[in-house]
Amino acid sequence: MSGSFFSHPIADLHCDTVMAMRRGYDIFERHDTNHIDIPRLKEGGVNIQVFASACNLIDKDGSSRAQVIKSIELLKSEFARQPDLIEICLNKADIQKTIAGGKIAAILAIEGGLALGDDPANLTRFYDMGVRLITIAHEAPTDWCTNWKDTGKGLGGLTRLGLEMIREMNRLGIIIDLSHSSDETVADVLDMADAPIIASHSCARVICGHKRNLTDEQIKAIAANQGLIGVTFVSNFVSEEYRLAYDRFWNSIPKDRLNQLLEVYSSNMTDDLYPKMLHDKFADIIEGECELAELRPSLKHVVDHIDHVVNLVGSEHVAIGSDFDGMTNPPFGLEDCSKMGNLAAELDKRGYRDDEVRKILGQNFLRVFGRICS
Repeated sequence: MSGSFFSHPIADLHCDTVMAMRRGYDIFERHDTNHIDIPRLKEGGVNIQVFASACNLIDKDGSSRAQVIKSIELLKSEFARQPDLIEICLNKADIQKTIAGGKIAAILAIEGGLALGDDPANLTRFYDMGVRLITIAHEAPTDWCTNWKDTGKGLGGLTRLGLEMIREMNRLGIIIDLSHSSDETVADVLDMADAPIIASHSCARVICGHKRNLTDEQIKAIAANQGLIGVTFVSNFVSEEYRLAYDRFWNSIPKDRLNQLLEVYSSNMTDDLYPKMLHDKFADIIEGECELAELRPSLKHVVDHIDHVVNLVGSEHVAIGSDFDGMTNPPFGLEDCSKMGNLAAELDKRGYRDDEVRKILGQNFLRVFGRICS
């Protein structure tokens, strides 16, 4: 892939690598832990990487915004150390120039509208910092939109403030990302958005029934909006068998064992840092105590989701959003970003034309980015 495809845009619409960088992880060195670093991005041919800065789930006040600002500033300062390898891009021309020079184009994103508080003026502040994509919902609720955990609770989608936030993102030229949003929020955004909308890291709910995934109707609506679905690699969003086993484990676990696991989980937190969702030791314990290890999906399951979206709305509306470094135990064959060539090979094996593969792997995102972030 790095030979025949590297001259083409290869984009990953979502990663959480800054969380590891906040712990001292050197993105310029090759590692055998985590999922993303510069050497492995180059090995996998990935030359456009969206770096998300997530809100702190613990705090619901201004400190969440401070956490995101700290992460953005770290990304900017780290990338400035090696400008010959990676560069933050603000528009399509920046991306094209950067990848033509053999460098990686970095896109700054925010995961969670909590960082915006209740003030649309914060959108301009983040835009001026270089942010070009915002996942409006995340694990913690905001005062102006609901996330996937609220689906079916009758809480609605966007409030009046939420409508104002969406209008301001459209005006500034910030990509609106609906991954993590409730069904009601998805509908409300698509009803009033003036620009293409994306779901940066989601799969098809008809294949895997997790509520974080998209219904066929939502996929069709995003395509009608000229938007994109970034198919993700998160195992319990990819495989229904894996998801059900995961849920059975948590629903049946004895309380004393749950407390022990939570203690392991909390040991990965610091006072001022958003915790990694499930660090490796924690995930290995879970896989060791139930049948998850045998059920972990492969890249073929991921491509099943791509097939479904393509069959539903065409190859022009599909992209890749790994969620690397925001998950553990990714599908076999997609263990880290160096394996992106495996995805291209599987698409080729299933009969996708070269132009379709290039669209899915990067050209679609570049098109949408160019339309919105001019």
